[in-house]
Formats: sequence, structure tokens, C-alpha cells
Amino acid sequence: MVKTTTIRMDEELKRETVSILESLGLSFNTYVTMASRQLVTQRRVPFDIVVADDEPTEETRRAMVAAEAKALGLIPDDAPVFQNSADVLDYLES
Repeated sequence: MVKTTTIRMDEELKRETVSILESLGLSFNTYVTMASRQLVTQRRVPFDIVVADDEPTEETRRAMVAAEAKALGLIPDDAPVFQNSADVLDYLES
């Protein structure tokens, strides 16, 4: 018995996925079915999971630059320094 399944996915990711699958002569539905059958057959994820080399966000990049500048003494490091956890809690509560 075949049932309809809904998959929620980022639009851009789906567009790229469908484009690649179409170039291979596969539909999105066929791919999901194939991956599911392999998962059941192999009892594992049927492909290597690879982390993309993402570029840091602008906020992260700025934080990295600021941290490096502080480490090099180019800008003052005005971050609070604590000797123990009680000092941290006092700082957070004030």
C-alpha cells in the first residue's frame, strides 16, 4: 500500500536537489524511496555524511577578527576576568 508522505525542506535545498536528481534521470520521490529502501536493507544510513565547509557568518567573522586583534594587543581586551565561580555569579547578578 502506498501512502503520501510530506517532507518539509528548505526551498533552495529542494531546488538544488531536484536539479541534480533530474540531471541523473531521477525524481525526488524515486530518490527518497531508494534511500529509504537502502536504509532498511543495510540497517544504516546508505551514504557518507559529510560536513560542508561553511563560511562563517558576518557576526562570527567579526568576532574572530576582534578576538585575534585582542590577542595581538591591537585593541584592548576589556572582558571581565574572574578568580572563582562566586565572582562570576556576583557579576551576573549585578
